[in-house]
Amino acid sequence: FETQACQIVASNDTVGCTAAVLAVLEGTWAPDDAANSAYKVCTGGEIDTVEKLAPFNDCELISGNLKFFIPVDFTVGSTFAKLIAVSGDVVVYNTGMKKLAATSFPLLAAIGGSLQVAHNTELLVIESFGALHAIRGLLDINNNAKLLSVELLEVQDVEGRVQLSVNAQLEIVSYPKLKAAGEVWLENNNQLSVLALSMLAECDGQFYVKNNNMLYELTTPELVRISKDLQVLNNQRLDHIVMPKLALAGYINIYQDYQLDFVSFPKLVVIEGNCHFQYNDA
Repeated sequence: FETQACQIVASNDTVGCTAAVLAVLEGTWAPDDAANSAYKVCTGGEIDTVEKLAPFNDCELISGNLKFFIPVDFTVGSTFAKLIAVSGDVVVYNTGMKKLAATSFPLLAAIGGSLQVAHNTELLVIESFGALHAIRGLLDINNNAKLLSVELLEVQDVEGRVQLSVNAQLEIVSYPKLKAAGEVWLENNNQLSVLALSMLAECDGQFYVKNNNMLYELTTPELVRISKDLQVLNNQRLDHIVMPKLALAGYINIYQDYQLDFVSFPKLVVIEGNCHFQYNDA
């Protein structure tokens, strides 16, 4: 699995690098399969105490899900320093963790299921997953009451929904290399003011932005296609929406964004449903 070369040489090559890390997920990874003898393959599991981290030390591939439910603050240390890919879900749920540090999963390049970080009441920052390029399920970050920032700087392809919802203190979201997503769903992040989606080109489902009361601008400079609905609803301070390359969208609904002053879709030629602008008072 030549993921390290991909990261170093072609980290800006969205198509080539994402294809390379997705190839990691092909085939089966049974720990007793002789074809995997060059790698340490581990069976996934649920980790609810710090002591249960030990069996995963130096795993390179995890077959199945990797789920954390540790109720106190903890770090994974160097346990997952060699981990390349997980065939199922990676879940951090209802833990006492305060920081998902950059050193937590330094080589993890591909997740075959979903990445979910949810209901972690003490979590402040997500800055790990510095090598993660591809997620075949959801990227779901929700109900983390104290979370301030999310930076997933190398993620390029999410086949499922990219969701951020009900993170009451979340201010900054940065997915600067995300190119393709199944859906984009941003809802009830009351302090969200910075949203970086500078490379997003394709949204295969809905693009839904609702009740993000500090969000001032919604700008997607490379977005060409939204296959289903574009809905921008009740974002109290939203001043402008700029999508300079958007050519196709389904139903468009821009509603109750009371400070909205400017909307620009200069390349839009196909709307497959209705186009609805209402109660955008500015």
